[in-house]
Amino acid sequence: SGSVASLRIPHQRSWSKEECGNLPHFDFECPHERLVAMDKTIRQGLKVVEDGVHRISKVEPLVIARLYRGGKTTVLKALFERLKEENYLPIIVSLNGSFSFRPGETPLQALIRLIAVQFIDVVPDEEDARNFVCHEHDLCQYLNALHNKPIVLIIDELNRLGVPLDVDVAAFLKNCFLDKVGRYLVFSSHVIDIFEGVKPAASFYMKSTLTPASDRHVRTIDLPFCSDKMTLRGMGDDYSGLTDLEVTLGGGIPSLVYVEYQSQEESMKDKFNAVMRTQANDRHIFLRQHQRDSIERFLWELQDGIGGQSLFGSFADSFLFQSQPCVRYPLPYVSCIWEWLTADGSVGALINTLSVHAKTVEGGKDWEVIIVTALYLRFLFCQYVPIVLNEPNQDPLKIVEDGVASVLIHDIPGEIHTIEDALDHLHERFGARQRSLALPSVVIAVPSNNRFPDLDGLIQYTNRSGHTKTYGYQAKTRRGYPRHDLPEAIDACLLLRGCAPERPFRKKKWYYVEEDTLRKLLGFNLAPFYPKDWGSVVTTDEFD
Repeated sequence: SGSVASLRIPHQRSWSKEECGNLPHFDFECPHERLVAMDKTIRQGLKVVEDGVHRISKVEPLVIARLYRGGKTTVLKALFERLKEENYLPIIVSLNGSFSFRPGETPLQALIRLIAVQFIDVVPDEEDARNFVCHEHDLCQYLNALHNKPIVLIIDELNRLGVPLDVDVAAFLKNCFLDKVGRYLVFSSHVIDIFEGVKPAASFYMKSTLTPASDRHVRTIDLPFCSDKMTLRGMGDDYSGLTDLEVTLGGGIPSLVYVEYQSQEESMKDKFNAVMRTQANDRHIFLRQHQRDSIERFLWELQDGIGGQSLFGSFADSFLFQSQPCVRYPLPYVSCIWEWLTADGSVGALINTLSVHAKTVEGGKDWEVIIVTALYLRFLFCQYVPIVLNEPNQDPLKIVEDGVASVLIHDIPGEIHTIEDALDHLHERFGARQRSLALPSVVIAVPSNNRFPDLDGLIQYTNRSGHTKTYGYQAKTRRGYPRHDLPEAIDACLLLRGCAPERPFRKKKWYYVEEDTLRKLLGFNLAPFYPKDWGSVVTTDEFD
C-alpha cells in the first residue's frame, strides 16, 4: 500500500493506516510521580506550548536542558501526560537509553520511524520497531489527517541526532512542527548553548554547515529545584531521614537526590563512563593532546563557575548567577571527571566519605571532609594554574608561597594519637631523606584516629629549597575554640568554622579565618557546602 501509514517490516509484513490509532502511546518509564517541585515547571511548560501553537513565524521551540541524571525525561513525561489532559495531541519519542540506528539509516529516517511507530495500535517490541520504514511524505499526510487537536512533538535527547543538528532533521522539524500553526516542538538535551547570550540560540540545534545560521531562539522554563529537605522527604519512605547535606550533594535537583537511594538505577559514575566512551572514543589519545588544557579549564570552572563549551559541560548544571552564565558540577561528577583526566582517585574517595557522613547530623565529620576537599582542589588549582592576572596563584589561606609542583592527601595511621607522634610520622615519611614528592609540595595529612586531639588535620608546605612549614587546622561546624597550646613545631593553626566570624582574629598560634576567606577557599563549586547556609548552625558570631 502507498498509504500514509504504510510501515513495513522488511521481509515480514506491511501495515496499513487502518492498523494505526489516532492517539500515540508512551512506552518508557521514569519516576515522575515520586519526584517533587514539578508543578511550577509543568505550568510554565503549558504556557509556552499554548503560546507556541498559535504563533505563525519564527516559533521558538521549548528546550529542557540539564545535566545528565537531572530529570529531563521526567519533565517530558509529566508534560506529555498533562498535555493529553488539556486536549492536545502530544507525541513523545525517546532517543535515550537503548535507541540505535538501523544499518544505513539516516538521522531523519530514524526520527520519522520513531514518530510513526507511536501510532501503531499493537506496540511492537524493540527489535521489530527498528525495522519499520515510513517515508516523510506519508507521515506528514497522516498527521495532517488527524483531528483538530494541536499536535506537540516531544523528543527526549535530541542531541543524539547531532549537535549542531543534522540538516535534514532540522528542516523537517521546522517545516512540520515549528512553522505550522497548531503544531509545536519540545525537546530535551544535555547540551545548551547558554553562552551565546542570556537567551539561547536555537541555531545551535537548527543550523548546518550548508545553510546560514538561524536567528531563531529557544524557550526555556524553570526546571524542578528544591532545597527543602522536608519537601524532598515526600518522595517516599527511603527519604524520610534526608539531611540538609544530602540535599546539597544533589544540588537541590530532586532527580539527583532521588537516584542516590535507588539501587536499581544506573550510578552516576556508570552513566559518566558510558557517556565519555561516546564523547571521547580514545581516552589515551585525547589526554595526550589535551590533558593539561582540560585540567586547567576544569579547575578554573570549579573556582569561579565561569564555564564554556567543554567536554564535560553535560555533567554540569548551567544557570544564570548575578546575570552571568555559570556552571556548577555535582560532586559525584567532579570525582568522575578528575579521575578520568588524571587517574587520581583521591577526590572520589573524599566524595564517597562525605556521602556516608552526610546521612548524619551530628559529629561534624562532614565539614571536615568538605574542608579537605576544598584544600585539595585549591592546591591543585595553584599547581596547574600557577599564574593568575600576572601574579603567582596563591591560596586564600596564604600557605603556598613559592608555587606548587605536587599535592598529596595522606592518611595518618590510626595508631598515632598525638600531635607529636603525627609530626614524627610525617618527618619520617616526607622528610628530606625520604623526599618522594616534587618540590614545592603540599601534604594534607588527615588523622585516622577519631580521638586525635585538638586538630582535624595538618598541612605541610615545602618550598623549592626544601624548607617546610607546618600548619594545623580545626574544622568546626558550631561555635567553639581550641583549648590547648600546640607544639612549637607547628608554625600556625587555622580555625575553619562552618559559621565563621566576619573579621579575622588571632589568639596565640590560632588564626580564626573569616567568612570571606573561607568562601574563597570553597570556590564557586563548593559554595553551597558552607554549613552556615545549611540552616543548621548559629547565624551570628563573635570572637570567643
